[in-house]
Amino acid sequence: MGSLFSQSNGEQKAGLLNQLLSSVNPATLSSLAGGGALASLLGAGQHVTPEQAQAVSPERVQRLASQAEKADPSVVDKASSFFAQHPTLIKTLGGAALSIALAKVAQRQKAA
Repeated sequence: MGSLFSQSNGEQKAGLLNQLLSSVNPATLSSLAGGGALASLLGAGQHVTPEQAQAVSPERVQRLASQAEKADPSVVDKASSFFAQHPTLIKTLGGAALSIALAKVAQRQKAA
């Protein structure tokens, strides 16, 4: 998910972060390295803006995605739906990256 995030524009990054944040509580988010600023947004009921999303590293998004999946296994489906709404992003990643992403989604769905 980190690579998809890094290839996204500010609006797409914000949308993905807001999807992930809706699946974790502020205490879990605060426990992630560097998650305090995002936790304060979540606690205040605010959404991440495109400008704020640009400052978040792909590594932090990957850690957040892992925590969100533990809290809500359907978050993978939500993220997939989000990216499906942005086909130009998927096109920029190329066929190989798309194949890997789809294989991971299928693998997680089988495990659930």
